[in-house]
Amino acid sequence: MTASIQACTFPALTAEPVEQVLYEDPISWKGGKRLETYLSREINLTFKLYEGYINYWILYDTFRAFYDLDNKEEYLSDITLSFLDQTGFEFIAVEFHQILITSLSELELNYSSNTAEFKTFNANFKYNYIKVKKRLD
Repeated sequence: MTASIQACTFPALTAEPVEQVLYEDPISWKGGKRLETYLSREINLTFKLYEGYINYWILYDTFRAFYDLDNKEEYLSDITLSFLDQTGFEFIAVEFHQILITSLSELELNYSSNTAEFKTFNANFKYNYIKVKKRLD
């Protein structure tokens, strides 16, 4: 499924250095962990609603089916987030593996307003692994 994402909160990187005393002087070293361990392992996506709220109901049904007690699947399908340049070519692809959907925001239905506006909803996911691929060199 390809979706138009209105906004995305990409996980931040924070790496705490390892501190050590060497000849009475404090010295900082980079840690010996993989990059993935420094990430929050959560991603928050904001989607623009389409006609009939079809993308909301697709995610709603996915959420409901995934957490059904008869569902034996441990994770959702992998998600690839593509970053495009101004000409439409993909220059970075971020793959998220072993994904869990953790929340889906409410769907606000208010027809008392006449103003034309883009309506959005949020979906939050947790993942175990991330892979960043550079497409253009």
